[in-house]
Order: sequence, then structure tokens, then C-alpha cells
Amino acid sequence: MKINITKRFLLSLCLMTLTLLCGGNKAWGQSVINFTTTLNAETDMTKKTWTVDDVSIAFNKGTNSNGPKFYKATKNTVAAVRMYKGNTMTISVPESSTIKSIVFSLGTTKTSPVIPSTGSLSGDKTTWTSPSDGNTNSVSFSIGTGQFHITSISITYETTPAPKFSLTEGTYNGPQHVTITAPKEYTEGIVYTTDGNDPTTSGINYTSAGIDITATTTLRAVARNSEGNFSGEATAKYTITYNAPTFSHATGTYYGDQSVSISVADLGTGSILYTTNGDDPKTKGNAYTEAISLPVGTKPTLKAVAKYGEGLFSEVTEATYDIQKASSTFFQRITSAAELTANETYLIVCESKSKAFGKINSSKKGTPQAVTITDHKIDLSAGGTGTPTEFILEKSNESGYLLKNPTTGKYIVLVDDDTNVTETETGTALNISFETDGSAKIYKSGTTRQILYRASTFNVFGNYGNNNVNESGYNKVYLYKKHVISDFTFSDTEDLKASLPATELADQTVTLDRYLYSGWNTFCVPFALTQTQLEEAYGSGAVAKYLSDVTTGAEGVTLHFTPEEKGGIKANKAYLLYLTADV
Repeated sequence: MKINITKRFLLSLCLMTLTLLCGGNKAWGQSVINFTTTLNAETDMTKKTWTVDDVSIAFNKGTNSNGPKFYKATKNTVAAVRMYKGNTMTISVPESSTIKSIVFSLGTTKTSPVIPSTGSLSGDKTTWTSPSDGNTNSVSFSIGTGQFHITSISITYETTPAPKFSLTEGTYNGPQHVTITAPKEYTEGIVYTTDGNDPTTSGINYTSAGIDITATTTLRAVARNSEGNFSGEATAKYTITYNAPTFSHATGTYYGDQSVSISVADLGTGSILYTTNGDDPKTKGNAYTEAISLPVGTKPTLKAVAKYGEGLFSEVTEATYDIQKASSTFFQRITSAAELTANETYLIVCESKSKAFGKINSSKKGTPQAVTITDHKIDLSAGGTGTPTEFILEKSNESGYLLKNPTTGKYIVLVDDDTNVTETETGTALNISFETDGSAKIYKSGTTRQILYRASTFNVFGNYGNNNVNESGYNKVYLYKKHVISDFTFSDTEDLKASLPATELADQTVTLDRYLYSGWNTFCVPFALTQTQLEEAYGSGAVAKYLSDVTTGAEGVTLHFTPEEKGGIKANKAYLLYLTADV
């Protein structure tokens, strides 16, 4: 049967006729992109690749600083994409397809020349035809002089059917399973490769069992018809990752019994194995089913791995913990730069309003959180308090400090001439100085602004001008430093220096695990006690005396012991301690 075609048909009208003409191996497609109906505002065409059906169109500035843009209609011009001298446009179809013709609908201005990378363009610049060999799946056009205004583009292309993969190309966590379907009339089997080689020469016969993808793979496949001809090729790259576990608690020292949970993003049907003694979880791991309890007094090394299948593991995640007795915390005001310590935690507080800087709201201001202030101390465990942000002070790579919000993992940003306070991944370096009244000036170097609390109708923390400091409705802020109060026990046979937490002794509740007898005992500890504290600990009448002098006389050597002027003891000084009863 002979069929003559004298018109260009849309795909939906002519596919059956063309299939008969091409022996079942080829099909035709026509895609049209009309910019005047697709776009309704000025648009930079280089910001994305424009796609319709299997066709993609990419615009580029080329050698011109002005890039292709879509402009709406004006009095003298129609709506169109305007291309300028040096701009380029690339039209592409899949590798298994061939572009046969491109028709441009042009706007007001035409230019000369428009240069195609291959094929030829008609004199009126409206029609491009493929080169004589007919094997082009991509063509670029560069603009010579003047401007080229395009309202729509129609692309006609010939395509060879290709197999279909059940899984689209992309990045996946864990092993994936892919099945392949042959196009209609390609019934004599599918061959594929997973090493990037040409499947027509080194392909593996595909079976209905499908293909397991366990590592990053480029899958290529073709099908064969009854005449022995290959279909078009299907290609997809699968990037396979194996997400590792994450712990709810980072490595560090914690106070009180802890419960650590483990999670893995996109684990699917995989499982988690863990150990708490440092063993390899791949070979000795326990199956994770619930949060792991870490009791006080332990120093576990937690290791965990995600198992995605037999022999398919993620990297091992590891953390070490020092679980100490429960502690409480409080924040105390600091009033000098000497008290600033990097990597410690601070609150930003408006004392006069009993408010602390909380999370940043949608208006880019710090929300006020109620706090109770007693003798310049804040105990967040007390009732009636809000949830202020506990900023971590870090040294900046530049001069100054960074204030990190540990909840978001981001850093405070203050900018010039703006009352806003924001957060970014990098933040801005801040200077911190202290006024004579102890208030803190937190500001970006070179600006005339600082963090203040604005009361009245606003009630927010913001980046306000220095001239506002003494104005009504604006309040200074203070920095409050976090202190940890720990209870711990030591004996007189231990190295106490190694046992002490890394905070001030004044903040510790200390228990000395030692039996003292009534009468005289030797005594030396690395902290001071008042006489009142001494008697509270060892009973009424407890007296400590130190060796004050040694004399020699007719009766021999005499040791003289004297109490401190105000009683009690001093740190790291040897005493004879007299008790009236065993303790």
C-alpha cells in the first residue's frame, strides 16, 4: 500500500499513517511552544530550560551582557522573546530522536544573520531544515547583528521508540529495583548494560526478574524487533547513597540519665544496628527498636550503622558520652569583656522588663520571653519563665564574635541601616562591649546600631540606632552567662583535680567520701570553706589549724598550729582538723 503525505500533521492525526510508512520503526512528533500565551510578564529566558513534550530550549547570553528576555507588547512591537547580538538558543530532543524542521514565528524586528550550528535557515529566517545526513538531535542558533524577536517555535522531529524504565533517573537512598518495558512491536527481547557500555554490542539479556541497582549506575537498554532491528536507546543514571544514622545527642558530657534515639533518613525497609561498647555494629550490632538508655556513671561509645540488605551498609556513625550526675543550671549577669568566653552559652536580657531574646519572628525581630531575675540570676527551671534562645558565643574568623542559635544552627545577622535581626548559615561578626552600668552593647563594626529592647506597643528585640539608647520606649540589654551546678563525689585517694567539672567551684555541690574520726585529722582540699560551712559539714566545734611555725628548744622541736583569723580553711592548704565526733 502506498500512501502520499502532502501536509504536516499533528502527532495525534498522523502517527498511524507515518508508522505504516516507516515500517514500525519510526514515529513523528511536533511540539509547539508559544511564548506569547505562556508568559505574561518580563522574563529572563536564561533562568531555566524551557521544555514541551520531548523538546527542550535553552537560551544563553553568549557574548552579550544583555540576555534573551520576553517582553510584553508595546505600541510599536508585539509580545516576543527578544534576542540580541551574541545571544544563543539551543533546541534539543532525546538522543533517539532527530530534528527535521524548526519553524519560527517572528515578531516586529528581524536581524541578519542568524547562524545555525548545523542545517540551513531560510532567507526570511522562519524555517530551519536538517542537514543532508538528517541525524541531528540538537541545533544552536547564534544572533549576528541587531535583534531577533520570536513569538513561537514549532519543532518537528522523528523519533525511534525506546524502552521505558520503571524508575526515573535520579538520586536514591539504598538499593533500588528497576524493570524495563519494551516499546510496542519490539518483541524479540531487551538487552542492557550497567557499566555505561553500548547495549547493542555488549548487552545482557533482560529477564522479567528486573535489575537490582546497589551502587551508582548508568543503565542503558535497547529492544529488538522481529526484523532484528534495535529500538532507540533508553538511558538513565541512578546515584545510590546509603544514608548513615544520626543520633539525637552529639558527643559530649550530659547530666542525669539520658535516652538517645537513632534515625536514618529514607531508610525504607532497611534496619539499624548499634553497639554501646565500641564494637563494630556491622558484625556485633543489636537491632535498634527503641531509644537507648544511658545511665549516670557510664561513658559509652555508641556506634550505629544502617543495613540496607545483605552486605549493604552505610558508614558507621559514632559518638562518645560522659553521663554524670544530674545538674541544674542558672544564668548570671556578666559586666565585662573579661568574662566573655567562646563556646559558652548566653542569654540576651532586658532587665528592666524581665524579658529575654526568644526566637526571631516573621517581622525579623526577637520575640520577648518572660524570665524571673533574682540578684542578677535567672533560673529557667523555675515556673513562669518563657523559652529564650540560649545563644552560643563563637569566635569569628574575622574580629569579634558570632552568636549561634543552636536550635536552628544559624547565626545572628545585623546589617547597616536596618532594624531587623535575621539568621543565616554564616552570620555577621559582632562586637560586644560593656557600659559602666554593666549593660552590653552588641553591634556590627562600623555601624551606629546595636541590639536594644523596644517596649510599649512593639515589645521586640531589634537592631536600633545608638541615639535611641536613652529614648523612652527603648531599653538596654545585658548578657547572662550559663553556669552548670553539678553534684559529684570524690574520695581522698582520688585525683580531685581530674574529677572537678570545668566550671567554677563556687557552683559545685561537693561530697567528700572519707571517714573522719573525733579528734585530730589531716585535711587538705582544693577549695575554701568558711567557718560556718566547716561546721555545717563536720559538726559544731570543728576547728582547722595550719602549721604556722616550728621552734627548737631544750625540750626539742615544737610544731605550732594556728587557726585562720576568721576560721574556716583556704584552698590547697594543709590543716589538722579537730572534730568532736566521728563523721
